[in-house]
Amino acid sequence: MNNAWILYNEHEYKKNQFFIETFIETMAERGVELSLFLNGNCKNMGINEIKKNEKPLFVINRTRDYRLSRFFETNGIMVFNNSIVSEIANDKWNSYLFAMDLKIPVLETNLLNQVQKEKITYPQIVKKRIGHGGNDVFFIETLEQLNSWAENRDESQYIIQKAVQTGKDVRAYVLGKRVVVSFLRENNNDFRANYSLGGTAKTTTLSKDQKNIIKKIMTGLNLGLVGVDFVFDSGVPFFNELEDVVGTRMIYEKTNINIIKEYANLIMSKVGESR
Repeated sequence: MNNAWILYNEHEYKKNQFFIETFIETMAERGVELSLFLNGNCKNMGINEIKKNEKPLFVINRTRDYRLSRFFETNGIMVFNNSIVSEIANDKWNSYLFAMDLKIPVLETNLLNQVQKEKITYPQIVKKRIGHGGNDVFFIETLEQLNSWAENRDESQYIIQKAVQTGKDVRAYVLGKRVVVSFLRENNNDFRANYSLGGTAKTTTLSKDQKNIIKKIMTGLNLGLVGVDFVFDSGVPFFNELEDVVGTRMIYEKTNINIIKEYANLIMSKVGESR
């Protein structure tokens, strides 16, 4: 039996046990023994195993650390998602620059330490560049509030973005070169629409504009499984974020899609093509 690895941050292991255990079972059905390693040991473990020529067939990196992915890639090991996707998706400023390069519609966005705070129109949304899951996102209504909030924070690690329709977004789950399913997420009690923060979700059909945006992303990146999020300004969709370590609870609770099985099939196909 071939062996492969799935990597997680230790503090995120418990809440992702269903994903991990289902992936291990699914890969076993395909003749692959998928072993879990928690970040902190990943790189040292990887060096030792590679020195012994016991390379895994592939690595599923769910740590959000693109450097870890790059380490395995430089040793000839395929990683999902790859280091380029991880580096772009896990830094909101990198995601914005990537979208601009591909001429994808995005909201006006700046690094907080480079914007002239007194010249922008409020309200604004401030986000930590490496935040995820709706964490480290702040709704700022005035210049005074922003100045107070920014005290003792490293402004270079945050972006500031025009506030548009809050409590509503669309997430599309993209697997390789196709969209698997899309959801309209809404939250009447929070400006963040995240399902994990108490928002509601229902399947939806993407507009032509949203499909075109995703096609550009597919062209620009070699994707495994990602989430593509859209926000709306006066009904017009704008690319918001690319989610590398995208959660799947919403899919399993709202549909009959076995996204882990489909992801496993994609991985085995890509690994087979590379051999």
